[in-house]
Amino acid sequence: MEWSPDYEIVVFVTRANTILIMTQDWDPIVEQPLIPNNLELFSQTQFDSDASRISWRGDGQFFVVSSSENGVTTFRTYERSGKLHSRAEDVFKTSGMQQSHLLSWKPSGELIA
Repeated sequence: MEWSPDYEIVVFVTRANTILIMTQDWDPIVEQPLIPNNLELFSQTQFDSDASRISWRGDGQFFVVSSSENGVTTFRTYERSGKLHSRAEDVFKTSGMQQSHLLSWKPSGELIA
């Protein structure tokens, strides 16, 4: 769970591998699969929900979600509305090892680490 910088929106990644975006009054804005249907290439993908992390860009217009899928960490960047903006994978190969990771977005929006 991570609040937007203006505390108007909160984002959750559920154990069912969905993204849930809600207002500060807990009204749902959008609930969608972590992997949109048009990007789901492998039906046997295994997720580690406990390893999912969320970070907001400083201006609150985008957020990034990192998740571990089949031992590979994947970053997905979303617009505030929940629309998938970009995806990067093969960032860290864990080779079956449990690896926790931290996620942070430079406030200027130039770098995700």
